[in-house]
Amino acid sequence: MIDEQQPATKATPTCYKHPDRETRVSCGKCGKPLCPDCVQHGPVGVRCRECLLPPKVEPTLAAPEKVGMATGVALAVALLWVVVLVVAALAVMRIWPGELMTAMMKNPAMGGRMLLTMLPAPNLLLSGFGGGLVGWIIWRICGCTWNTRTMRLAVLLGGGIPLIASGVLIVIAVLQYGTLLPSFWVFNIRVLVAVLLGAFFAWASVTSYTGGSKIFK
Repeated sequence: MIDEQQPATKATPTCYKHPDRETRVSCGKCGKPLCPDCVQHGPVGVRCRECLLPPKVEPTLAAPEKVGMATGVALAVALLWVVVLVVAALAVMRIWPGELMTAMMKNPAMGGRMLLTMLPAPNLLLSGFGGGLVGWIIWRICGCTWNTRTMRLAVLLGGGIPLIASGVLIVIAVLQYGTLLPSFWVFNIRVLVAVLLGAFFAWASVTSYTGGSKIFK
């Protein structure tokens, strides 16, 4: 007696997220079966959600030797940018006309007091750019990755650049005019804003959350 073999029927695939739903549609990239609720239409066809949306960027560990190299280079750039901010501020002071220059010529001590009252804080635009540049350098040298250590380093250097530059400007004013006002709150507020801008742009660049890597490309 000859047994007749019946052709095996192929089971209809079910959605990978909803096993109770049969479907003949699948992701064009990974091949996962998709029900109508899970179908995502991309520019190149049907995709599942995981294949359509880019994966979230998670902090990764940078090699210790790269972190050390990034620290050295970023520190050198930060010190150079301190010089840039100081020179820019001194250039502004030198072109001030009017009563400040007159007071300095007649009475250096009084001119010094006025200078400290009107002492220009580090340029806000340059402070933010310097912080972003330092953050980008750290991010780039570390292989376009970041972690908590490199983020803290970038924020510290980014905020420290205008802070150190402000200290240098005060020292220059004191050494030149031999006086220091007990309080010049306007200057302090401007310095605080410059520090916050430098730290923010450093954080944004090193973590690439605002596309710091794209800004400086």
